[in-house]
Amino acid sequence: MATAGQVDEQDVFTCPICLETLKSPKSLPCLHTFCETCIGEFILSTDKRSEQKLSNYPCPVCRTIVTPTNSEDETSLWASSLPQNFTILSSIDGSNSVQQECHLCKRRDKISEATKWCRDCAEALCEECFQFHGIMKLYAEHKVVQIEEIDSPLIVGEPDLNMISDSCPVHPSKVLEAFCFDHQELCCVFCLTLQHRKCEHVQVIEDIKHPKKDKITAFLSEVSDVKAKVETIMEEKRVQKENLEITFKEIEVQAKTFISLIKDKIDRLLATFTKGLNITREESEQAFENKLKNI
Repeated sequence: MATAGQVDEQDVFTCPICLETLKSPKSLPCLHTFCETCIGEFILSTDKRSEQKLSNYPCPVCRTIVTPTNSEDETSLWASSLPQNFTILSSIDGSNSVQQECHLCKRRDKISEATKWCRDCAEALCEECFQFHGIMKLYAEHKVVQIEEIDSPLIVGEPDLNMISDSCPVHPSKVLEAFCFDHQELCCVFCLTLQHRKCEHVQVIEDIKHPKKDKITAFLSEVSDVKAKVETIMEEKRVQKENLEITFKEIEVQAKTFISLIKDKIDRLLATFTKGLNITREESEQAFENKLKNI
């Protein structure tokens, strides 16, 4: 960085926070420019330190207070709403074109230029890794295109390759190295140390992408065991269903039999009641006639 009173040309293209070449440069009202990711992390860290809802934040360089235009939105969206510094962006693109590195080689501590882009993996591939990528049965159906095609304006909605990285979204200086199956999250070393120390199912990404034969065998064995358990459970459920149907049929027969018995009893009671009523009526009529004769 330049000393006081000096302006080095390289400093114009350097982010004051990460001290690297600006990526997606965003300008504050004080005209200081930062990487969108860097200023976004600064805003989030300021928000975490604040004891109340954040309404503004200071410039990391000159401490000028910045009031966002979208203060009602989440603080994670404030950086994206800042104006793009197209002057610096065009200067960077015109004077120092950024070469897209192969993500697979980068994880093996190698540097090689990427020529292909896998839409399904969201990763850049060099020619060597592309050949290996196509051989793997798991990736054979993935859609792979030329990076030049992505850079073309004819394809809409493709990501900016300069912004694509395998770095951790929480700790951008660290590379994603593992996957926590308990939380279904990608993790860097810091994430593992701070948030996933007690998680039992954490696996290195390379082992997930390139499992060894013994792991494949173990996985297939687990799948077979699960399949057998599922079949057993399905058979038990089928038997339970049949028993349930038999039980309902028995209840239906019992209900019909019970109702038939009740109906027979009611019919007998009705016949007895009718017979008694007729006898009482005849006796009443005979008594009335006798009284008339006497009269």
